[in-house]
Amino acid sequence: MNNSGYIYVLINYSMENLIKIGKTSREPEERAKELSSATGVPTPFIVAYDAHFHDCTQAENYIHKKLEEQGYRLSNNREFFHAPLKEVISVILDAQKVLKSDQQVNSHEDDERSQSNDRTLEDESNEWTDIESLAMYYFELEDYEEAYRLYKKAIDLGSTQSFFWIGIMTLLGLGCLEDEEEAETYLKKGSNSNDVRCLGALANLYISKDYKVSNQWFEKYLKHPNFLEIKMRRAYYVVEHLVFIAMREQFNMKQYGHQTEKYQDILQKYSDILLPIKDELLSYIISAKESLSSNDTDIKDLYLTVGKAIKVLSK
Repeated sequence: MNNSGYIYVLINYSMENLIKIGKTSREPEERAKELSSATGVPTPFIVAYDAHFHDCTQAENYIHKKLEEQGYRLSNNREFFHAPLKEVISVILDAQKVLKSDQQVNSHEDDERSQSNDRTLEDESNEWTDIESLAMYYFELEDYEEAYRLYKKAIDLGSTQSFFWIGIMTLLGLGCLEDEEEAETYLKKGSNSNDVRCLGALANLYISKDYKVSNQWFEKYLKHPNFLEIKMRRAYYVVEHLVFIAMREQFNMKQYGHQTEKYQDILQKYSDILLPIKDELLSYIISAKESLSSNDTDIKDLYLTVGKAIKVLSK
């Protein structure tokens, strides 16, 4: 299969240092127009640089890896980077030397570019991939209204990964009206699409209003095959659930003189799953305690108690 094509660099003047680096067998300008149209951003994306490679998939992997190693990747998104244009061009030139490119760089007039509509080289696996990446960019800028708009657009185009973000934003009222019922609907749609993050979010959502339902979601969360792969908010969901159980147990002991299901029981039951992230959980507990005021001694004690149980966690 002919894998030759172009590595392109797209910039947008309203997004400082945000650069999209992708591959295409078509005109890079076509990709810029597509991205501008699909996202509906105020200013268009333009081609700042492009280079031809005999194997552009290999070239893209090389360039992305080099920029990631330098810390330029945007929140693990595959296509977008926070990087100076000069540095990106330098990495592309390095790739040409290492991968023995045909050195045809920025010569639009002389290039005999394929007019094929074959999109197998395109970097976008779905229509919504770029939109989700931009949504995360705006989320990190705390432009929640624009992030919300883009995540909603991604859902409309068929994305199932955006249900989590829309659910969280709706739950917290970020970029939209706060609505717990609507947030729950989005998170359940995400869980039905096998998004492990939504399971953790649902367990957390129910923890204070329906303990049994919360535990059901929590067990699904821990048992999910992607639990150890997806780190996002994982320590938060696990520790806060355990702390709530410890608090509930403490309350029941004072009020009724009997215990409910102990947090230690959960730790022991799922020790094989939780042991690999033990340090992650302990790190979260330290930061959570530090964020509390000096008056929150009871909550601090609960974190300390759960932390001690996690420290001795073993198979």
